[in-house]
Amino acid sequence: MKITLILILAFNSWSIEINDPDFEVYSQGYNAVVAENWQEAILSFENLLANHPESRWADNASFWKCYAERQIGPEDERDFECYDRVVSEYPDSRWADEAREKQRQLAERLAGKGHDEYAAIMEDLEESDDHGYVSLEALAALERRGATASPSNLVELYERDTSILVKRRVLELLTEQKDASDQLYQLLLTEHNPALYRQGIQMITGSYEPQFAWDFLHSLYEDRSEDLFRIWVLMAMSEISDQVEIGEDLLQQLREVMEGGHGRKAQLATNIVTGVGTLEGDQLKEIITNREVHPQTRITALESLRDNDPELFPDLFDMLIEQRNIHIFSIYLEILLSERLMEPEIILKNILHHDEDRFVALIALINTHAEHPALSDKWKDLALKDKYGDNVARAAVTGVEKSGSVEDLFVIIKKADSPVAQRQALSYVQSQRDIELEVPEIIEIFEQQDDVTIRAELLYLFEQDKRSGVIPFLTKVAREAKDPNVRRQAVAVIGTIDTDEATEALLDLM
Repeated sequence: MKITLILILAFNSWSIEINDPDFEVYSQGYNAVVAENWQEAILSFENLLANHPESRWADNASFWKCYAERQIGPEDERDFECYDRVVSEYPDSRWADEAREKQRQLAERLAGKGHDEYAAIMEDLEESDDHGYVSLEALAALERRGATASPSNLVELYERDTSILVKRRVLELLTEQKDASDQLYQLLLTEHNPALYRQGIQMITGSYEPQFAWDFLHSLYEDRSEDLFRIWVLMAMSEISDQVEIGEDLLQQLREVMEGGHGRKAQLATNIVTGVGTLEGDQLKEIITNREVHPQTRITALESLRDNDPELFPDLFDMLIEQRNIHIFSIYLEILLSERLMEPEIILKNILHHDEDRFVALIALINTHAEHPALSDKWKDLALKDKYGDNVARAAVTGVEKSGSVEDLFVIIKKADSPVAQRQALSYVQSQRDIELEVPEIIEIFEQQDDVTIRAELLYLFEQDKRSGVIPFLTKVAREAKDPNVRRQAVAVIGTIDTDEATEALLDLM
């Protein structure tokens, strides 16, 4: 499959980047994609984009976030917008072409469903690949001479040239010329290419004074009827809504859009109305618990509820845990604990009472608060006892690892009821090469184990180990273990030890 090839290429490009400070965050998301843990992947990528927006991995994270979201539940319009952000924000990325292809496929699907505006978009996406280097060089030469083309000349170039790069540069130049806002408006009013349109909108909010940009966008919203393009205008308006004066007439119009449905346009209208603080507590609760509302809008509503009606927060617990959205629930937990609206022990107890929904919520709690003093001693008990099933035990091992208790990991390997928890703990121990367990202790753990997979994995701890007693033990395992995979593993580990004793043992085993 094409997507498998992309994953392989992405992995190969990382092998020389392990010292990149953002690599760990990105690789967590990548590993989750490979394991098809889509919610965990989305959370990791959103973490990178929120906290490291300038990272060299940001374009990769944006692309794979779109991919992971579609695996959870395909929504063609939402996914089209997601890939459009990749193209718009990272036009020179190696993922831009792949994102455009995804856009083209989605536009074709949407056009086939009767969304006529996507038919024009599909045509634009398939247009000429001419890069307009002559026009770009001419514009650059004018700038080097301290001159620039007039707005009318720029508009003529925009309408004549098929190069997206040229068109983007024309939009930039028109944005820089404050007296050219009318020409810019007319171009955006008729532009069907989603990447260009979105870039133009972003230039407006980034270059114009907020109130002027707001009025510009409001007029564009009124004059452009296609839902898709109105959505992008609302997205830009939501970014500056807290910096401008919004008339009551427009607020009422936005409330009507908000109440008229659960589509993306309604979500963004909700985002603006919520951001300016005009919703009551019960209205905010309805937004927060509505699965169809955009996650960022729900987060805005969470923050607004925290500021205005924090006493309503605990009421959301059961509804949010049942929705299994790790990102929303993580932010909810952050507010619950930071505002001391619920004790951490009560949170954990309530999560465990939800039989079918607790795993995602537990992962959210561990990802955000594994080291909380009131929780760090709970993880080992959960990992040791198979009371709540393998998934909870495995998650609890992650809590033990995050809270930094290496000794507890060894206890879990020895005594956990769940082989899944034992293997997870062993995996963490193997990944920390600075930990050195005494030879007799490893042998003791090995001999207590019935799980063949764990017995074989334990032998890896002796790789390149020249300590006394290792070769005799491995030789004995290679001769006497009942499982052939365990015997074979013992021989393979002996082969990693560069000593005369190891060579003699291999010759003897032959």
